[in-house]
Formats: sequence, structure tokens, C-alpha cells
Amino acid sequence: MGHNQNHNQQGNNPPPSTPELDSYRLLIRLAGVVAGLGLLVVSINFNNVGFQINAPGFVWVGIILSIAVTMIEVVFNEEGMRHSPTIIVIGLAAYAYGFYTNFIGILAGMGIVDIWAQVTRSGFAAVLAFILEVTPEALFMWGVTGIKGKDFLSNLLVPVSKPQNNGGGGGGKHGGGNQGNNSQQNSP
Repeated sequence: MGHNQNHNQQGNNPPPSTPELDSYRLLIRLAGVVAGLGLLVVSINFNNVGFQINAPGFVWVGIILSIAVTMIEVVFNEEGMRHSPTIIVIGLAAYAYGFYTNFIGILAGMGIVDIWAQVTRSGFAAVLAFILEVTPEALFMWGVTGIKGKDFLSNLLVPVSKPQNNGGGGGGKHGGGNQGNNSQQNSP
């Protein structure tokens, strides 16, 4: 076994478990769930303000849309760019909608009416809107499941940075060498 293969196998092994480490990991994951839910509430609030329905009795529409957008994002995050084209387009549109309404809501909360007159503060609002749009689901899902990579950015970057190996034999479009079970190779 080569040095790199040995190192990769060692890097994939979980660290030793102790009651203290287990308690710490549980606490961190629980904090991730709480922070994810808190950020989700903040995001829903800014989405609702950004949706800007001012008609009396229709505030609930913005709240329902915010919750629906969040659920679409969670569904998109399950398989990302490996979903059907409809879910991919709707998922990306949900993130765009969520970012835009968060941005407008944050601007309203900051009292900014002209983004070009206050470019620095508007830039801060854009960064915060992005954070509020992509973080809640990622934190919550990681806290609940401990699974990494079921979030917006991972789903966008996976096809580029981590080609999926379907467990087949070697070779293929992305290399793969002698991965998988090669015991059924055809012999000449």
C-alpha cells in the first residue's frame, strides 16, 4: 500500500471516542440545530419583509412563501445537481428568491433606500443575506444527521470538485484506477 493511500485511510478514520468527546460532539451538533433554527427564523422574517406585501391581512402569504422556499431548498439539498431538471431549476430559483428577499428585508431593516449611496452598508447587507440564505439548512441538517455535504454550496461544487464514483471498476471519465470490485473483469 502506497504512502498516500495509507494516509487517506488514516484520515477517514474517526478520532477515538471518549465520553468527554462524545458529549462535546453532541453539544456542538445540538448548538448547530439551535443556531440553524434561529437563523431560519431570522431569514423567514427578512424574507417576509423583503416580499413587501403591505395589504392588511396578507402578512401570512410572505411567511408561507418563506417556509415553502426553505422546504424547496431542503429538498434540493438532498441530491443537489443530481435531481431532476425541474427540482434543480426550482431549487436554484428558491435560493435566488430567498437571497433577494433577505437582501431587500435587511436593507429595509437598516433603513437603506438607495444602495448606491451606501455601497459599503449595502455590500454588508448582501453578504448577510447570502449567509442567512445558505446557512440555516446546512447547520440544521449537519446538527441532526451529522452528514456533511447536503448543503447548497456542496451541491454546486460537488460535480466539479468531487466526481462521484458509482462503485464500478477502474478507469472511466474521472479516472478511478483500481477502485471498486474488479473481480469480474473480462479476460482476453
